[in-house]
Amino acid sequence: MRWFTEGVYRWRSGAAIVWTCVLSCPALVLYQLLALCNPLHPFTWIQDWLSSVLSARSFVFACLYLLTLSNTLVIYSTTCAVVLPVYKTRLSVIWGVLRPPRLLVVASYALLGGGASYCLAELAGYHYLWSPHQSCRYCLNEYLFFHAAHGAFIGLRYGVRYYLLKESFMVFPSIQQHKLFRLRGHVTSHVREALTRTLGGLRYFYPLYFLLGYYPRNRVIRLLGLQLRDDVRLTSLSSLMDLGLFTSLLVAGTTIHVGWSFGLRIFRTFQTQAVQFPVVATFSGDRDRTLAVSLTSRASPLVRCLGFLDLHQLALHSHSRRAEVFSLDVDGNPEVWEVVSRECLALVHDLASRLTAKEGGVSTAGPASSSSPPPPRASPSSSISYLLTQRRVSSDVLGEGLARAAGRCSGSSWSVSQDGQQREDSTVVLLSSRFG
Repeated sequence: MRWFTEGVYRWRSGAAIVWTCVLSCPALVLYQLLALCNPLHPFTWIQDWLSSVLSARSFVFACLYLLTLSNTLVIYSTTCAVVLPVYKTRLSVIWGVLRPPRLLVVASYALLGGGASYCLAELAGYHYLWSPHQSCRYCLNEYLFFHAAHGAFIGLRYGVRYYLLKESFMVFPSIQQHKLFRLRGHVTSHVREALTRTLGGLRYFYPLYFLLGYYPRNRVIRLLGLQLRDDVRLTSLSSLMDLGLFTSLLVAGTTIHVGWSFGLRIFRTFQTQAVQFPVVATFSGDRDRTLAVSLTSRASPLVRCLGFLDLHQLALHSHSRRAEVFSLDVDGNPEVWEVVSRECLALVHDLASRLTAKEGGVSTAGPASSSSPPPPRASPSSSISYLLTQRRVSSDVLGEGLARAAGRCSGSSWSVSQDGQQREDSTVVLLSSRFG
């Protein structure tokens, strides 16, 4: 499936990154307007905003912010999945986050969050991490360091939630719509959710920085050979309760959350768009791109899911492609139909076997029986066996109906007789009219 991973998947990922960056530009302009808010002096507010937006320094840091945003989507493109992991115990859930590759992803999100928050702080007017001062040659700007630490905390929480809430799992929509209609209805919900997450994170970040912020701050001072200004220190409760600093953190955190979550939404929208696979290969180069090959793909689960999605669209809306499914090869065999039916029935059998195993696990791990015996009822194994028997009968009827439809599509007519009598089942007639 190199044609998909190196062609379609990369093109869709690149398009999602580009559109995320394009839509983030107006968000950055709006962020600067809110970060430089001065309602008591509106003309000064607008003047400072325009001078900040049109400056070369803002352009550089806006590009750096978009670079960090693009890297988050690159991380998602390498870690996304279409098979939902199921954890049976709480220990397995914890281990699912503490795996070394996933810890590396969480650390990458923390680093990107710190970089994004630093760029936003520069756009808000907190210039230079260190600057000369009267009391020292180079002094640490703790307000800017506070912003960067808050962004790293946002990235750390986001990386943990990314795996705990299974945000790496892509869900295919039940109704296929244009990308614009799938995105425009989620803008307000993403902003509201980002604001809620930022407020919840600040509730924990302030106490953590007050108690433990001494260590990373002194580490940065020693590493860069800086000093700490006596007049600008965030070591007391009164200095941390600065309303302007809190507002700046709130707006910056909301902007980061909106950019990441909405970028994730754009990426999922692009990757879950239907792909029309050719039913029959017209040229020799299309043999590995057919519907049958996509349904049997085990190396790329995303290709297999897109193949089943295309089969669903084919069965509902395309009469000509349905006829191609029952076409015969040079040996007179319905090769495409055999592959489609085998994969569909294998999928149903796998689901039924997993349900059987789940029912057995629940029945064996159930609570102990009380002194009074419960009323008699059908056991899970017997109900599952009954369902499997019904599934076999339904599959036989389905095979007859689809085979009858295949005969109609190929122009031939045949009949099914049993015990000397011809059977016209209503299910067969319905399937014939649907596929014929």
